[in-house]
Amino acid sequence: AKALAEILGGNGAESSGTVNTLEYVDLSLCDITHVGAQHLAQALRVNTSVKTLKLRDNYLLGDEGAVALADMLGAAESSGTVNTLEYVDLSLCDITHVGAQHLAQALRVNTSVKT
Repeated sequence: AKALAEILGGNGAESSGTVNTLEYVDLSLCDITHVGAQHLAQALRVNTSVKTLKLRDNYLLGDEGAVALADMLGAAESSGTVNTLEYVDLSLCDITHVGAQHLAQALRVNTSVKT
């Protein structure tokens, strides 16, 4: 997840002189942990191309990963940065009411996520 996050965040694209236009990221069933989710969230704070993020069936993501993603989703709106995410799938990621509350708060202010 860290290597992909570096590419999504622009590190790989900038060094190669290319522009990142990746719109669909499916990391379902990839054993993404909360640490991986933190790396992805950090990258998605600056990424302006990803519209779909599927993290389904990553049981190790849990509440810590959900909080990291929620912080990213909520921060984009409050900081005035562009968030292009429209679809986020976090089903079956062992997220409890704690992580769900953070996600709900972020989605109250985030205007880009539709589903």
